[in-house]
Amino acid sequence: MHVHHAHHDGERAVALIDDAGEPIPVVSAFLRHLAARDCSPHTQLAYAYDLLHFFRFLARHDLAYHDVTPPHTLALLDDLRAVPSRRPAQRLGLAACVIDGGQPAPRLAAATVNRIFAAVWALSWSSARRCTRARRCSSSWTSTPSW
Repeated sequence: MHVHHAHHDGERAVALIDDAGEPIPVVSAFLRHLAARDCSPHTQLAYAYDLLHFFRFLARHDLAYHDVTPPHTLALLDDLRAVPSRRPAQRLGLAACVIDGGQPAPRLAAATVNRIFAAVWALSWSSARRCTRARRCSSSWTSTPSW
């Protein structure tokens, strides 16, 4: 699973690609929504990378997007707090670390985890609104998710 971004006719296209090489439809629709709202290409890319964490979690736990419940979000939080940060960061104090490849590595910052949760909520809210307007959704997605 990865984020794909390319330039087409002067515009940036961003997609979250699953392990089969296909764009994930719910994420694609959400990213198109962001583009239609004239969000910066950097914002679209940031949302795609944040949602990548969420969809990797779903894959590791063999969950479908629409099957996520509040207890799963607690597991997501635990999972994200164990993810090593891949980017260098300036830290003014001690940092909590995880073991990555036998070496200590700083874990994702709390602000990063919070931003990922905000992206997941925004995706859920956007998906529920589209679903309600189209009246093509299961009963569990007829309102904004409670988590």
